[in-house]
Amino acid sequence: MMRKHLAQIIISGLAPLLLSACAPETGDPGAGVEGAAQLVESLVTSNALDPNGLNPNGLSPNGLSPNGLSPNSLAPAALAAIQDSTSIGNLSRMLLRYAVGCAFDQTQTFAFSWTDDYGVRHDELYRGHLGLAPAWASGPLSLSGQQIVSACLGALTNYYSVSVIVSVRSLQEPLKTLTGSPELKQYPAIEGAFFGNLFTDTPHLYSCYNAANVDHSRSAQRDCAAGHMELDPVTRQTSVASCGLIEILGSCKGRCQKINGAGQYYPACNDPVTGVSTKSVITTALP
Repeated sequence: MMRKHLAQIIISGLAPLLLSACAPETGDPGAGVEGAAQLVESLVTSNALDPNGLNPNGLSPNGLSPNGLSPNSLAPAALAAIQDSTSIGNLSRMLLRYAVGCAFDQTQTFAFSWTDDYGVRHDELYRGHLGLAPAWASGPLSLSGQQIVSACLGALTNYYSVSVIVSVRSLQEPLKTLTGSPELKQYPAIEGAFFGNLFTDTPHLYSCYNAANVDHSRSAQRDCAAGHMELDPVTRQTSVASCGLIEILGSCKGRCQKINGAGQYYPACNDPVTGVSTKSVITTALP
């Protein structure tokens, strides 16, 4: 049976925005609730997040939760951002949806409403899925919670905002994989690791790649670990483009502990900002 951190991926309709519009926003007041409920399985482990949305103008990760991730605890500016009727509001709601999916477990939800420019009310219901920081629903996000949720958002980012199925793994529960898991056989191509902290005054997020699978990752349109190759039209030289806020460090060798043989993940990586090793790392793998 497939572990809960694998799911069918959907295609983003908003390139180049970090977060894909997964639930319908129609004139039906209940459309947001119904759409979110139907797409829970495909929403959270999609990697259709576009890099440019990690820092939308209306809502940034470090503005999400002064106390806990609930409508009543959001700062006024953050609440205004997710209720905004413009494209900025769309970005903010998308970022929030993915953050909820990463942090909350499947018993937890985040509900709120907003009104569009036609006066139509939209009731949103975002369900948790991965359960990486469920305590965030009622209290501050801990340092380790900040780091693992940040890593999750990075792992779900896609340079092209396209649909790909990935395995997300970690030393940290509940994403820890074990020898004999069918997932390890079905998703054997480790592409790299994601780590950092988006919830600080100086947000930072890093990725590194498994050198053995760089070509495979790029052929699968997963460039945020390996780096997207751009051709300069003038010099005709190629270079590695950034992936939004994600800084691509190069090979994971020397930056992360060796891949765990049993679970096929990087147990820890060195954070260039803090200068210390962090275990709040998410490893991604492809078929």
